[in-house]
Amino acid sequence: MYGSFRDGIFDGHIIYGNGESYTIDKIDRYLHWRHRPKHFHSIIYSDNSINFWKQRRKRSAVETNENCGLDHTTQQKMEILQNSVIFEDEENEQSYRDGAFDERYILESRFKRSAEENDIKTINGKRIYSVRTREEIASLFYNHIKAVNQIYESTSFGGINGITFVIQRISLYTPSTCKDGKPKGVSQENPFCEENVDVSNYLNLNSRKNHSDFCLAYAFTFRDFVGGTLGLAWVASPNHNTAGGICQQYTKYSEASNFVYRSLNTGIITLVNYGNRVPNRVSQLTLAHEIGHNFGSPHDYPLDCQPGLPDGNYIMFASATSGDKKNNAQFSNCSIANITLVLTEVLQQRPVDSEATLRIGGFGNMGAGKRNCFREAKSSFCGNQVKEPGEDCDCGYNAEDCQTMKDTCCNPRQSGPASRCKRIHSAQCSPSEGPCCDATNCQPYASRKTCRAESECLKQQQCNSESPECPPSDPKENGLPCQDSTKVCNDGNCNGSVCAQVGLRDCFLTAGSPEHLCHLACEDENGTCRSSLTLPQFAIGKYKQSGRKNKPGLILLPGSPCNNYKGYCDIFRKCRSVDADGPLARLKNVIFNPKTLYEVKYWIQVNWWAVVLGGLGLLLFMTLFIKICAVHTPSTNPNKTPALNIYDTLRRPRNLIQRTSGRQAAGLSENSERVNSRAAFQPAPSAPPLPPPPTSVLVIEPPPPYTAAIPGSSIALGGPKRGHRRNRRRNDVEIRAKNRRN
Repeated sequence: MYGSFRDGIFDGHIIYGNGESYTIDKIDRYLHWRHRPKHFHSIIYSDNSINFWKQRRKRSAVETNENCGLDHTTQQKMEILQNSVIFEDEENEQSYRDGAFDERYILESRFKRSAEENDIKTINGKRIYSVRTREEIASLFYNHIKAVNQIYESTSFGGINGITFVIQRISLYTPSTCKDGKPKGVSQENPFCEENVDVSNYLNLNSRKNHSDFCLAYAFTFRDFVGGTLGLAWVASPNHNTAGGICQQYTKYSEASNFVYRSLNTGIITLVNYGNRVPNRVSQLTLAHEIGHNFGSPHDYPLDCQPGLPDGNYIMFASATSGDKKNNAQFSNCSIANITLVLTEVLQQRPVDSEATLRIGGFGNMGAGKRNCFREAKSSFCGNQVKEPGEDCDCGYNAEDCQTMKDTCCNPRQSGPASRCKRIHSAQCSPSEGPCCDATNCQPYASRKTCRAESECLKQQQCNSESPECPPSDPKENGLPCQDSTKVCNDGNCNGSVCAQVGLRDCFLTAGSPEHLCHLACEDENGTCRSSLTLPQFAIGKYKQSGRKNKPGLILLPGSPCNNYKGYCDIFRKCRSVDADGPLARLKNVIFNPKTLYEVKYWIQVNWWAVVLGGLGLLLFMTLFIKICAVHTPSTNPNKTPALNIYDTLRRPRNLIQRTSGRQAAGLSENSERVNSRAAFQPAPSAPPLPPPPTSVLVIEPPPPYTAAIPGSSIALGGPKRGHRRNRRRNDVEIRAKNRRN
């Protein structure tokens, strides 16, 4: 079991020895605060019940129709930058640790998340205070890292065991630091101010920052990327001189005609998909997937590493998985082999002493090659804004982080080993311990202070003046519609079946138009799966759904599974089929499948006559095609007949026949001309030569200067224009007559 407690409410996962796992989620993460029930605060569900895998789209390597942001085009662009690293001489001497390195390795990651800045926040429809916002985000990161640790710590990468992660620092960027899509200041520059940014450019924004002090730096966001992309990350390479991935430092690269600095030890994760919140289990597996790219694993390939049902695909499968199958939280042999190559190369370098390098101002410029950023694991880490065992509080890495958290009751990490992550003198609590701690006097709030807003299935909750944590919320009554009437409240969770609420069973429509397949369906009394639009239990006025006023039935939300989990409903409420292999893979499997090749060979042996006729027909067709194209193809030979216009031929096909016969006649005429030409060159009887004809003389006089015509003159009245006398050729008779006059 792992998770976190907030306001006395557990948020995390429970895993049994037989592999069965359950997730406990706070209901306020999924529902608008105005519609949350008050009689319960959390939902618990089996990971086998997650139906998100058909809803999700991309996660991060090689096909545009798959569920990873790293499509083929993006991958090529990223590889160009990774291979354009500029090697520079080392300027700062590296610090190393001597002695044997323990088999357990720890990665320190830096996480970022966007949040509001006003006094009251709204995250995914949840109204909370700014401090509470940061606490919720820190708790979110904590649970994600715990889930990733369970996967990596239990995996042996070629004998490299016990890899775990800890959060070293959390930076939160708020809209208050932006203006007109640009950051306001320089001291707290926000690189994520632009709103309309695709997934690759968003990763590039994260890579512009200097993250050399960390093994990995991830940006979490709530942006709905085009195509449903869930994440993207730089892929590591075992090549020592290829940049990118785990432990990569801030390095100089060649980009077009300029030089830029980038940190390619980065990745991004989004928590929204087609307007819906991504389930925690899915986003946790997405984070493990993207970190797998940072560790050097591409998407699982070949097909041996894509087993599919019944055990499901592995972590590095291109499409995001729901996490309910046996293989969903495991690495395939292909991924383990690729990651082992990178880890072996990294661990061959001597480990960097991060504490020493931080004291001298960071890792500095240590060359563009691989470096070893792994450290020995510890139980907790002060400065990650997550209260862990052994800590009184945790407001952040430095005083600036604590000011951002509005926490004056806790000492940051940089305050020194003796006081770090401890309350200041006379403080009874810290805002990092819970939302019910007053940061002005470091004491718990008095009662009637709202600490949790009302949700679709939970009631509003107030502080009890005894603890800095918010008490559990009371659930609303069961059966209340939630999630736009596609679910009903059940003990404070919006996971109840609307079909069960009316005495029916859930089902999927598997036949009909794409719009029909996205209708919410239930089995009637006869066991027939019917659309809710035709069931009397969902008549007009029974349930309200946005955009369907005075209409019967219910429509599934965008991203919901449809057609018995063979597709998902898009933003237009149309069922779109999902095939992780993609069209090229399907075409290859159809053409080069051994069974298909054998069937084709057998058919040719039986129907050999059809093959012969088909070959003759193809030969005849090619002959006619070449013949027709010949008369429509232009030629530079001046002796050939001009080519016909294809459009004229299509309108008047008889021209083609006439042209063909004309070309044949022209061929006969050309042959006769060749015969006459040969006869003309035969010797002829000699005769006295005739006197040559008189030579014609062409007289050309230069025109006078051009002037405008004078009004009223003969020029203006129609005479010849001034300066434009007509030159004409005089014949021999005119020339002799002129000479006699002279």
